[in-house]
Amino acid sequence: MGALFALEGHQVTFVVRGEHGRVLRERGLRFETENEVHFPSIRYVSAGEVIAPPDLIFACVKCHQIREAAPQLKNLLGPNTLIVAVQNGIENLDILAETVDEKILFGGVVWEINSVVVAPGVIRKVGRPARIVVGPRIASSYPQAVEVSQVLLRVGLRAESRADILTAQWEKLCRIATISGLACLARVPMGGLLNAKVRPLLIAALEEAIQVGLACGVPLDGKSIIQSALDVCGYAPQARPSMLLDLEQGRPLEVDWLSGAIVRAGARVQVATPIHHMISTLLDSGVDV
Repeated sequence: MGALFALEGHQVTFVVRGEHGRVLRERGLRFETENEVHFPSIRYVSAGEVIAPPDLIFACVKCHQIREAAPQLKNLLGPNTLIVAVQNGIENLDILAETVDEKILFGGVVWEINSVVVAPGVIRKVGRPARIVVGPRIASSYPQAVEVSQVLLRVGLRAESRADILTAQWEKLCRIATISGLACLARVPMGGLLNAKVRPLLIAALEEAIQVGLACGVPLDGKSIIQSALDVCGYAPQARPSMLLDLEQGRPLEVDWLSGAIVRAGARVQVATPIHHMISTLLDSGVDV
């Protein structure tokens, strides 16, 4: 996303860390598309370094890093800065609102991320542009969400704004928590979840998550969510969810923010969540599944 902004002439700063950050500082970003290679002009800094207050911040850390990142984000704010948090799940805006004014907080729900990290400092874009839905933490900030989505359209993303971002977050949560969780437990790519013996469990887990969302007052279209989950497993049967890749490579998992969030929400509204409780417990227990 940052590369697209830079290529359109915007001043972009990446707050970087780790091996990826070291390579970016030394060599810059190599951004590959299907036909071209770009080296966009981007500034790279570490957390805590002083930079000019930005107009727009995209918080792109993993879910389990958002609480640690919140005070760092606060230190970057200027009088007109907006923050778009693009994590999965439904709890991240709540966490950020503990530290920064909720009027400047927006959720970004990203679909079809057709980019891969080839190596530290090298990003390859494949297929059509990602789709992102932007919406405000509070309704009065919706006009700014429209402005952000228009900026994203101009840099080449498929962007739209929605007044009720929580519904969009739940729609994705039901799907990603179920597909990622079951793929991790079964150690199979997404197409494996359509196996005749596994498919009923996939549908039951989707229905469980949908029932929790509905009980929380979120207007979900259950049939549409289930069909879209089945479709994505069929369209890309060999694709491995990012959480499965994290599991295979020994990285921290987002399961507590996915199935765990469904379990916590279910407890609040007294809806049983046995499947997502199983997913969360097994994958978050340290047990080798």
